[in-house]
Amino acid sequence: MTAAEMDPQTFLDLLAQGRELLKRERRFCERAALAELTALAPEKAALVARIEEGAATVPGSKRLSDALEALIAEARKNERLLIAVRNGVLNAKRHLERLREARRGAVAYREDGGTVISREDAAGASKRA
Repeated sequence: MTAAEMDPQTFLDLLAQGRELLKRERRFCERAALAELTALAPEKAALVARIEEGAATVPGSKRLSDALEALIAEARKNERLLIAVRNGVLNAKRHLERLREARRGAVAYREDGGTVISREDAAGASKRA
């Protein structure tokens, strides 16, 4: 083993850390814990960089290759969850904006160009001061 090569056991330990990180990420996704997901991102990026470095330098073996493939498969599952969380947040944001717009009332224009604002919300209830 040269000085640049990573020890196989060290690489396996990195993969185990990766699995644990992905489990935490999955739990955060399931709870839609956005702050925790955001805080986890730098740790994940650093670990990915270390794994990539190890994958390039560790002496190859079937066991290491299988372990890396398993970690990649877990990461792909989490990627789908992260996309679902992002889409859910974006949909909720759009829905809330539509609700805010409906609460403001409908806007119509008079013949002279002035505006008239309906004082009924989307449910038909009159708004009174």
